[in-house]
Order: sequence, then C-alpha cells, then structure tokens
Amino acid sequence: EHDICISTLAGCSRKCTFCSVPFHRGFDAYLTPAEIVLQVASAIKTRNPDHQCPNVVGMMGNGEPFGNMKLSEEGKPYIFAAIELLTHMPIDRMTISTVGDRPDVLRKFVEFYTTLQTTFPIKLQFSMHTPFDEERKKLMPTARPIEQTIKVLDEYSAISGQPVKYNIVLLSAKDGSYTNATPAHARAAAQILQAPSLYDGTSISRILKLSVYNPFPNSAFSPVSAESARNYVQTLHENGVTAIKTFKGSGIQIDEKKNTGGFSCGQLAVTTKSILSDAPTQFSRMHKDPTFLPTHSLPK
Repeated sequence: EHDICISTLAGCSRKCTFCSVPFHRGFDAYLTPAEIVLQVASAIKTRNPDHQCPNVVGMMGNGEPFGNMKLSEEGKPYIFAAIELLTHMPIDRMTISTVGDRPDVLRKFVEFYTTLQTTFPIKLQFSMHTPFDEERKKLMPTARPIEQTIKVLDEYSAISGQPVKYNIVLLSAKDGSYTNATPAHARAAAQILQAPSLYDGTSISRILKLSVYNPFPNSAFSPVSAESARNYVQTLHENGVTAIKTFKGSGIQIDEKKNTGGFSCGQLAVTTKSILSDAPTQFSRMHKDPTFLPTHSLPK
C-alpha cells in the first residue's frame, strides 16, 4: 500500500545460496543514482501523489545495496549519491537491507551518514540468518566474521539513534543436512540480540525480524516445519527475546501471538519473471515523461 521497494543493482554479485537472484539472474549492472531515484519518483507519482499515506522506501530486491559502490565522476559511490538525492523527496522513512558481508563498506556508510542532512530516519536491516560464522559462510559465502559486522551496526545505532533489525529466515536443506531452526540457534541468536554494544559497551536495542523460508524452483532449501518454527520462537521467549517482528503477506504463521508470516529476502525475481518483458517499455516511457522525475536535477 505504501512500501516502495526498490533495487540498487540489476541482479546481484553476492552468491547467497538460499537466494533466487544469483540462481536465476546473476549480476547485470550497477544502477546509477538517477535510475535508483527514478524508481521512487515513479512509485510516488503512480501510487501516492497526494501523500495520503506514508512513503516508506526500502532498498532491497535484486541486489545488495552496499554492493553498489561504483564511483561517479565526482568520486562518490552510486548508492551514497542516490541517498543524497532521495533526501529531497517526500519520504517518511527509509530502510536499507544488507547481508552485512563487508564491515569496511558499512563503515564507509556510517561515515557518510554523519555528513548527511535528512529529515527522515534511515534504518538498517541485517540479514543474519544464523549466529554462527561457519554456517553464515555457507549461506553467504562473502560473509565476514559476524562480530565485525555487529560492531559497525552498533556504531550506526549509537550515531543515528535507530535500532538495527536482525533478519533471520528459518530454513532447512532439502537433503536434511542442515537447519538453522534448532534451539541452539535460537539461544545463540538471543545472546547476540541482548548483548551490550560492541561499539561502546552500553545497553543497546536490537530488533529481531523473523520469517519462514519462501522456496523457489530448484532451491536447495525448504521452509522449516510449523513445529520447528514454534519451538524456535518458544526458545527465544525462554531466553528473553519476546518482541519479534514478522513479515506480513505470505500466510505462513510463525508466531501465533502476532498471527503473521513472512517472505524471505531475494526471492521475488521468480514471481516477477513473467512481467519483466514489459519493463523496458515502461522504463523508456518514464524516461521520456518529465513528470515522472523529481523536481530537482538528477546526475547524468
């Protein structure tokens, strides 16, 4: 209704094994700041021109947002230049979803944020999925040690005042060799979520966002059973984590108290594949129609 989910890349250079994008598409191109902003501008114009409901922008979709660090002629990463342009638009809040595999790049974002003038909050969502480094490397081969990432996320929370959401998608390997929905996983996740800040040692709020895997054709993974999901949530509750956010819309119930379910990330490419043939025509029309563009100038 009001969420504007945009891509910052055409495809993705990461090779996350649970995601449909590397499997079905791979990486095509970096999107320019103008192309990123155009998605938001066209969505606002067609869906919410009078600002009757909030404009909530989510950077997600076909690629890791902090994977678009291609430099403009002015030497600024495309993703940072796009965010600067978006600060001039009628946006109520923004969320950037990241696999958090490059703490050094996240650190650059924190430095960039300290210079940014914005009237809306920018929140981060971190795809943790498992609290164990060895397993994260199997799910997300580019992942660095999780403590390195959490330290930077904690720094961002301290500077921005915005708690980071930790996303966990409950899944199992179809061959029975792996699941991230055991009580041990839940206990370790609870420990991470409630630990003091790795940045300054103070008490910090970290938010859990939980979902059940939404499978795509030929995926090596499948959703966990309803019993496993219930046991996982119960273990979280027993270990002090009672506030759990969930994705709405899939009909998969993972928390009976919330009565909501969820989609996992990076799997919309399959469901939208049938309409991609119309996209070039629509995109060309938006470029030719100046009313689709923001009122401020865009980079070439």
